[in-house]
Amino acid sequence: KCCTKNWCRKSNFKCYRLQKLGGGKLKRKIEIIIDLKVQEYSNIKLKQFDDTQIVFKVVDDGISFSLEGLKASLVFEKPDNTIVYQECIIEENKIKANLLKNCLRQNGNAKIELQLSNDKEMVSTFQVPIIIARSAKENVESDNTPNYIETLENAIRQEKIRQQNEELRNSNELE
Repeated sequence: KCCTKNWCRKSNFKCYRLQKLGGGKLKRKIEIIIDLKVQEYSNIKLKQFDDTQIVFKVVDDGISFSLEGLKASLVFEKPDNTIVYQECIIEENKIKANLLKNCLRQNGNAKIELQLSNDKEMVSTFQVPIIIARSAKENVESDNTPNYIETLENAIRQEKIRQQNEELRNSNELE
């Protein structure tokens, strides 16, 4: 096994782990050091349908630089060659991308790249290969429509929120 609990010795990827994030939500999180000069990367393996956050530490020829004043976007090329484009958050000189559900709807080989820009210039990283492992949930076609399992899971979340709000309303009425 090549990995320790922190960084993989064979690549610039931090080892996979599920983290319990704020609000009690589980999310797959991976951290990547991405160099503007590096042209080839090892595969990143993700799971179809999982909530996933990718955190990028961007360097230029191995040297850190400030991301202040820059905008970051993620270009996700899905296995069917369609493109998902999303804005990212820059915090503490790292770029955070909470992947949209549409990115991981289809299993297979995908690619991602980051775009950094300001008002005048733009630079992109070279593509990082992604392998999206098939989920046992179902085999769905890649489109922008949530599948029935996602719809059901969303309905359950919404019902829990509604029940919490109802309990809060009832307790406020009793006071």
